[in-house]
Amino acid sequence: MPGVKGQRSGGRNAKTVKQHQLDGTHRADRHGGGFANPDPPLGDTPKPEYLDGEASAEWDRTIERCRTNGTLAVTDDAAIENYVDAHVQWWLLKQERDGLPSVLWEKVTQRMDEAGHVETFREPRIHPVVGRIDSALKTKKALQVELGLTPASRSRVKITIKDAKPEATPLEKLQAETRQLRAV
Repeated sequence: MPGVKGQRSGGRNAKTVKQHQLDGTHRADRHGGGFANPDPPLGDTPKPEYLDGEASAEWDRTIERCRTNGTLAVTDDAAIENYVDAHVQWWLLKQERDGLPSVLWEKVTQRMDEAGHVETFREPRIHPVVGRIDSALKTKKALQVELGLTPASRSRVKITIKDAKPEATPLEKLQAETRQLRAV
């Protein structure tokens, strides 16, 4: 699985040959042979019928974000479904936390000393739901990175572009103007 550079998780996400050509970084010696890196088929994935409420709303938001970013492919259904499940789990835990009177509670321990007196110890603790929210948020963020939904991950996710001609750089625009002036 491709991952984050420097974290021993498979290396960087490879660009397609088409992406190298659009970026102007295609080299036949590096990108010509070997295995093909096919572009996934573009298009919306069908929404699972069992989704309702917050899950359905998050599915629609995620599809729209992926479509806007240019990363939506028909084959992304399982990844989006996993992300929506993680989001709903996080959302439900947040609802549970919001219903608590306080996220702090006291662990009360009683011990009997050698003289027979009962000692009571009160230790403040954070409610366990806070740790579960943190865990669910980490899962949700990992899936957001996989789908290219975070600002930092967009640069590492393969974006499929529909044969678009890249916009001219300022230097290329200046060179074109100069050619037009010389032609006159």
